[in-house]
Amino acid sequence: MRPWRRRRFARFGEHSMIHRPRWLYGEQKIEIGSGVMCFQGAWISAERDGWSRPGPQLIIGDGVVMRTRASISATTRIVIEDNVLLAGNVSIIDSDHTVAGADEPSVNPLWRPSVSAPIRIGEGTWIAEHCTILRGADVGRRCIIGANSVVTGQIPDHSIAVGSPARVVGSTLDSG
Repeated sequence: MRPWRRRRFARFGEHSMIHRPRWLYGEQKIEIGSGVMCFQGAWISAERDGWSRPGPQLIIGDGVVMRTRASISATTRIVIEDNVLLAGNVSIIDSDHTVAGADEPSVNPLWRPSVSAPIRIGEGTWIAEHCTILRGADVGRRCIIGANSVVTGQIPDHSIAVGSPARVVGSTLDSG
């Protein structure tokens, strides 16, 4: 599949693999770095709303590892920097559907206007099981986001954050 993927993606780095994804969409707006491992069941998409903008909407850096069933949906821009670990069932989504037009029952929420904001996940960060990273989130370098957390804002470098919404509870500089 590597030669095929190389042509489909904006970039598909050396020694990278995407194993049996559930969904790949908008590959021409997705950049995959070198040495990326994406395990079975991933959902990776660059949504049409951003196709008119220049450059990739989803950038996955070198050495990123995505465990099973990771879901990433980029409408504006998502940047996952180098050496990030996404545990199983992590969701990263840079847009939300709105209730605009909700008074018209024939309009499916999928087709209602959405709002979006870029997401960044800093180098060397670990996002634990079942976390959700939402629009506008900015996670610093070398952070740990605890299991089942929901990130909606800024998490400074070297932070340990947990909860919904995620709050900083410690520092990775203090741990061994």
